[in-house]
Amino acid sequence: MSRRIVLFCGGRGSATIIRALLRQSEVELTLLINAYDDGLSTGTLRNFIPGMLGPSDFRKNLSYLFGDYSGDSSRAALQSLMEYRLSGAAGEIEKLAGFAAGPALADQPLKDWFAQLPPDVLNRIRGLLARFFGYAAEAHFDYRDCALGNLVFAGAYLEQGEDFNAAAAAVAALADSRAKLFNVSEPQNRVLVGLKRDGTLLASEAAIVGPQSISPITDLYLLEQPLAAAALEALAALDTIGKQAWLSARDAVPKLSSAAAEALAGADIILYGPGTQHSSLFPSYRIARTALEESPAPVKALVINLESDNDIQDLSAGDIVDGALHYGAKVSHILLDENCLLPPGALTAKSYRGARIARASLSSAGSPRLHDGDAVSRLVMDLCERSREKS
Repeated sequence: MSRRIVLFCGGRGSATIIRALLRQSEVELTLLINAYDDGLSTGTLRNFIPGMLGPSDFRKNLSYLFGDYSGDSSRAALQSLMEYRLSGAAGEIEKLAGFAAGPALADQPLKDWFAQLPPDVLNRIRGLLARFFGYAAEAHFDYRDCALGNLVFAGAYLEQGEDFNAAAAAVAALADSRAKLFNVSEPQNRVLVGLKRDGTLLASEAAIVGPQSISPITDLYLLEQPLAAAALEALAALDTIGKQAWLSARDAVPKLSSAAAEALAGADIILYGPGTQHSSLFPSYRIARTALEESPAPVKALVINLESDNDIQDLSAGDIVDGALHYGAKVSHILLDENCLLPPGALTAKSYRGARIARASLSSAGSPRLHDGDAVSRLVMDLCERSREKS
């Protein structure tokens, strides 16, 4: 019997879980991601093409959807191409642009990877790169450490009339995967901003995931524009309550995308994956709040992070559950690793806030900082089967 699973995820935290679910032929997998990343080269790209959302987490998840590379050099080559980091050297960029536009050859190792692609995929990627390089010819772009896949996304964005969701669908088609990958929101440009309990402003997604004090993040906002110098100056003069009021007045949560709404309405299992909670996950729950309330899925399982991170310093596993519920997640089960490095906090009984706590060995024996995707998958499928037996 098939199981329709919708997984909320970020860029890397759910990689092992995704790969495990893809190995199960009975699973119909949909990944929901938000596009508010604005760090490093992704931020440079978003500034270069006004209105564009961040493609990095979409690109990373596509690499998981390429599946088992054994015996299929073309899929391995495509994954390598999408993740390849450009040096930004003038000669490298000139050759790549020449390859995209016509008969010129790209430098190694790109040359060999391009040669392994099927003709239709190769031509598609060349066309999307050419679309970006045509746009970039009008102004200087800093290519240093930029993933080649981000340029492919940018080309698709320009080709699709600056519709990020249409661009994501166009690039996802390259993976030829039975899994689906959707933006959780309609393609409305937003800037993710956070506020800490001590009043510290985190004015970008990059600041939310970066090094910071242990004062917890208490509020998240989705703004239509980056905070300009005048706004930052005005906020600096306010106390914490004043900052909350100022930011709340400008908070503009985008609409849930139709594709995400349809997936949630038909899901048998909703998985809230591990990852960077305040950037990759909590904002997505805000957007999907109503759909999560209405979803008939019998299993809505929250997978707790294995260890701390910059944005959840000094938080317990129970605090993460509280945050997920606050931002809109509906949780039937909490999946907690027996050797989790986070303090349990309130998660000491058999249930918490109406959700059953499932304790199991969920970390990888060889890499204890990674989830054992197969263990998580088995546990979730077992919970689903039990819930159906009771109904």
